[in-house]
Amino acid sequence: ATIETEYRVIYPDSREFAQKLKLAKENIVNQMLEEKLVLCEAKKLDIKFDESRVDAQIEQIKENFAGEEEFELALEAQGLRPKDLRDRFRDQEIMKKAVDYFVRSKINIDPIEIKDFFKSQEAELVQPERAHLASILIRADGSDDEYKALRRAKGVLVRLRKGENFEELAKSYSQGAMAGEGGDSGFFVEKGELIEEIDEAVFKLTAGEFTDVIKTHQGYRIFKVVKKEPAKPLTFSEAQDIIRQILYRKKFTEAFKEWIEKLKENAYIMIKKDSSDEQR
Repeated sequence: ATIETEYRVIYPDSREFAQKLKLAKENIVNQMLEEKLVLCEAKKLDIKFDESRVDAQIEQIKENFAGEEEFELALEAQGLRPKDLRDRFRDQEIMKKAVDYFVRSKINIDPIEIKDFFKSQEAELVQPERAHLASILIRADGSDDEYKALRRAKGVLVRLRKGENFEELAKSYSQGAMAGEGGDSGFFVEKGELIEEIDEAVFKLTAGEFTDVIKTHQGYRIFKVVKKEPAKPLTFSEAQDIIRQILYRKKFTEAFKEWIEKLKENAYIMIKKDSSDEQR
C-alpha cells in the first residue's frame, strides 16, 4: 500500500488527511535529501568498508524466505532488484562512516560536564523499583488447547495456594525455557519494563508472593516475586555512564543537525513539486 492509501484509512477526515500527507511527504523528501547530501560528502573521503557486513545484512533478510526465488519476488513487489538492496545497504555503511568522521569524532564529553549534570539532576537520577521473577508457563495453541492450558494453569494455581512449592511445580509443569531452574528468570526487571497487566500484578506483591493466572502471547503464566528492591537514588558512580549517554545523544543530535544545515547551505537544491499536490 502507498503512503496515500494508508493515510486515507488512518485519517478519514479530508482536511486532516491532506495536512498529514503533506507533512509526511515533506519528511520523506527531507530525509532523502539529507541522505544524498551525506553520500556526496562521503565521496570526498574515499571511504572503504567491509563488504562482508553488507553480505551479512542481506543473508539475514534472506533467512525470512523459503528460497532465493521467494526473496526476489518479495523485492520485486516493492519495485526493487537484489542489486538495489545491496546498493542501499552499501550506502548505509558509507553514510555511517561519514557521520562517524564528520560528527561523532568531534564530540567530547568532559568529566566536569558529567559532574555538573549529576549535581543539577541528582533528584531525578533514580533506579526504579526492581523485581527478580520466576514464572510457570503453560503454553496454548488453538482454541481447544487454550481451554486445556487455562485449566492446567488454574490447577497449578490452586496447588500453590494450598502451599505447594513454586519451584517444584515449575519443574514439573512449566513449559518455559527456565523450567529446569524452577522457573527462575535469573535477573531483575524494572518497574515499567513489562507489559502493563503483568507489571501491575507483579509490583503490588512482596517477595515470596505470586500472581493469579495471566494470559500472555505464549500462553498462561503465573509469576512469583523471588526478590524485590525499592526505588533508590543512584550514586555518582552508578549514574555517570547513564549521564554520559544522555549528554552524548544531546550533543550528537545538535552537531548532526548543524552539520546537515551547513551541507544544505552549500548545496544547490531543486525539488520538483508533486503534481498531485497542485491538484488538491
